[in-house]
Amino acid sequence: MILKKLLLILTLLLIPSITLAGELSGNLNILYGYKYLNDGDWEPVEDQTELGVSMDFKKQNWPVSIALEFLHSDEREYVSDTITPRGNIYPVYFDVKMDEIALGVRKNISLQHNINLFFGGGITMIRTKIYYKSRGFGGGGGGGLDIFSVANQEVNRATSDEDSPFGFWASARLYTTFAEHYNIGVQVRWSKADVTLVDEDVDAGGLHGLLFVGYHW
Repeated sequence: MILKKLLLILTLLLIPSITLAGELSGNLNILYGYKYLNDGDWEPVEDQTELGVSMDFKKQNWPVSIALEFLHSDEREYVSDTITPRGNIYPVYFDVKMDEIALGVRKNISLQHNINLFFGGGITMIRTKIYYKSRGFGGGGGGGLDIFSVANQEVNRATSDEDSPFGFWASARLYTTFAEHYNIGVQVRWSKADVTLVDEDVDAGGLHGLLFVGYHW
């Protein structure tokens, strides 16, 4: 499912770059790394694997580039056991999935030895879904744990919830372009958006550490 989403987004991003290749310069990159959430809010799923697509483009006389990013992160961890009325014991897993769509601007700076640096920022929307999984819940669901008091391991909440708030992001990237068209580099990124899940307000953003490869035109 995630690969299908990324392929669709990659295709949509490629369309303007192909049709306007003679007018615009830009970059299209695939990102991979980790997203680090606040420990106090998200333990034990605070460190998430992240995959994404990033694009920026500009005309020659523009002072900055327009930037668009899509990132998906997720994590699944065991939190406790649940006991059925028949006495069966099943593990309970806490799942978190986040889809982040970001729009903003970037300023690219060319350094020596074909090294490039950019800074950017803008607005973002982070769609966040949380849920528990256990065969011990009736029909595969029903019952659950207090999402933000996992250590208590008490069955007293619904098993799922989601929210899609708007927030902000900022990033910096160091990379090189070789053979005129191919990018490779690292990116540090920060995002913030307050979600409301099971009546609790928490930050769905965090620190992102990413590697990337891509194409420059």
